[in-house]
Amino acid sequence: MIQCNFVFDKTAPNTTVGLAEDLLKQLRATVNLAKARHYDLKEPLAFGDINIHVGIPSFGSIPWAHSNVLIKDEKAWSEEWNAYLPFFDGLVTVADLVAKKPELLVSMKALCDSAVKKRPTSGVVHCPPILTVEDCPPISVVTPTYNRRELMDIAFHNLMATDYPKNKIEWIVIEDNEDSTLMASEKVVNFQVNNPEIQVKYVPIQGRMTIGQKRNIGVENATNEIVLFMDDDDHYPVTSLRRRVAWLTKGYRNADASMPDARASIAFCTTIALYDLVRGVSAVNVPPWGLGLGKRISEATLTFYKSAWLSRKFDDVNVAEGETWITGREGLCLEMPPQQVIVAFTHRGNSSSRRVPPQDVKEIACFWGFPKEYLMFIHKLAGIEVEEEGKKGGKKNKVIKNA
Repeated sequence: MIQCNFVFDKTAPNTTVGLAEDLLKQLRATVNLAKARHYDLKEPLAFGDINIHVGIPSFGSIPWAHSNVLIKDEKAWSEEWNAYLPFFDGLVTVADLVAKKPELLVSMKALCDSAVKKRPTSGVVHCPPILTVEDCPPISVVTPTYNRRELMDIAFHNLMATDYPKNKIEWIVIEDNEDSTLMASEKVVNFQVNNPEIQVKYVPIQGRMTIGQKRNIGVENATNEIVLFMDDDDHYPVTSLRRRVAWLTKGYRNADASMPDARASIAFCTTIALYDLVRGVSAVNVPPWGLGLGKRISEATLTFYKSAWLSRKFDDVNVAEGETWITGREGLCLEMPPQQVIVAFTHRGNSSSRRVPPQDVKEIACFWGFPKEYLMFIHKLAGIEVEEEGKKGGKKNKVIKNA
């Protein structure tokens, strides 16, 4: 049986899906097709033989199938998506579907045959890819920081909790300053003393630098070929480092391992989990689909080979430094699903284009499964008090208050 997945925005009315389903019904007369699975653009995927992208080319869905077909709607097309076209094995226009051109059946049958040939001769495709602790390569983790003496404890927690082998981690901290009393240098040194298995490299900078400059200095100081960014004020789950390295080293940009350039040089998330430390509100940030890949990436999740940086450095900017670093190099990239990669914290001391729900949204939400002790720990660092009061459904409610 050949498994097809439809990937589309379910919130928008779309008769195109029905037209594509009609095409598959006709195709079943000659091809052994399973019932197509339907996925919203924001939903986690299951691996399939063919992904059919309806209207919107979902870059993050491409590795989740042996072959990818785009149904292009010229009326809704964004020029920003042109960079995605080389990743698709087939292109069908809405006009072709409406006209029910007979050659569509021929091309779709050929695509099905091609997808079957791409299946592994033994075993299964692991998506997400699997990287065991024993097989983890040495990595360099880069953290730029400024005036984050208190919040640096979050970075310490991330590294102490990670399941990545500590003796294979090089941590590079780049800190600029205008007030030495707010520097984290002493705390970083103490962390190194208490965690000798992690190789720590502290790079102090007098005065101020842009985030782009600091990222460049961090990567320049990296001694390992694989580099991961870890911001000082975000939560990286226990498996985050290992998952990211697995995608970079074992994932395929188009799920076709036979292609010589199937591996990516750069991996990252676009959709990410958020948590507001001031209001105690959780959310998921999904950048507009019409934006180009460079405008959608989360720099805090960038995972790449140092060679990708050597061919292009980050611009001297303070915001969206990843945009120009990625744009025009989409062919080197792989988008990771956000699960277990990051929960980005927003607080009084940071600036971000990622937005949590507006103030009139009262729902506290899920806390991302953080245990009470960790919630109290992170909120205290941001100057916020967490209390428990009352019960609802047999569970205590967490209440966020300004300290």
